[in-house]
Formats: sequence, structure tokens, C-alpha cells
Amino acid sequence: MAGSAKLIATIASIAALLSGALPSVAWSRSADQSSGSIASDRRCRGNHALVDKCFTVHGRIFTANGTPDVRIWPVGTKRHLGVLPPEREILPPCLRGQFGFAVRAEIYGDFTVCPFTHNRSGEMRMVCVEEARHLVVEYFPAEQNASNTYSRLEGCSLMGASAAE
Repeated sequence: MAGSAKLIATIASIAALLSGALPSVAWSRSADQSSGSIASDRRCRGNHALVDKCFTVHGRIFTANGTPDVRIWPVGTKRHLGVLPPEREILPPCLRGQFGFAVRAEIYGDFTVCPFTHNRSGEMRMVCVEEARHLVVEYFPAEQNASNTYSRLEGCSLMGASAAE
């Protein structure tokens, strides 16, 4: 029964999204992004494609279907920040391989991000991650009745250097 209720809720959400009742998440590429210049400069802070100052958010970094697949949800908001460039995200080394579909984990913490796009209502803001601190990893078990587990993760920073490939 619980599975049917989830399916009905999912179908209702999709129908609401298609009818325009829910805000869609969209992002537009600037000429700089489509030319691949973000990917060519692997720095976060100091990247020539940044449009504003870096800032810190307390949130959850996770993977999702769609582009970009690495996203940050700032806790207490309905927004997502997309981490660029897709499939070659600019992230500090302590985050690489620690979350995602294969690992079945998400990370909560304080993330210093630098914006590639301006903050616009209804659009996902594109960022890179310069620093990650106060990290807690939430692991999701493969077994349905098992409990989630948590562990602390050492923080790290790019310190203005280029991110690893």
C-alpha cells in the first residue's frame, strides 16, 4: 500500500509540473559556458567566468538525474545550486568519490561556492565549490529496512588552486 501511495504522489507531482502548477527548474547557458571556458579553467575562486563574489551556504551536496548532476540544496530553501562543469565538476578533493549514485550517500556541510550565473528566480544558479567544512556523510543502505548511517568527513579547500580532473 505504501508503494502505491508513493507512486500516486509521484504521478500527481509530475502532472502538476506539466500543468505549470509547480515552478520548473531551468538554467540558461551564457556564451562563456557554452564555449567550454569554465571547463578550461579548473580553478574555482579566481576563475575568469565568475559573475559575483564567493559565498558560503549550509547545505546538502548530492547527485541527481539531469544536468548538472551534482547539486547543492541550501538547507531551508527550495533552491538548488548546480555544480559546473557537468561530469568534470570543480570540487575540493575531500568531496570526490564520497557521494553519488554508486556510493549511495549525500554530504551535509558548509560549502563555499563561487557563482558562474546570477541569482534569478526560477533558475538553478550555477557554481563551483571552493571549500567544504563541517562535513557529515549520510550513507543509505541497500537493504530496505536498514537504518541510515552517518560519519564525519575531514573538510578541505582548493585554496585557489585548480581542481583535479
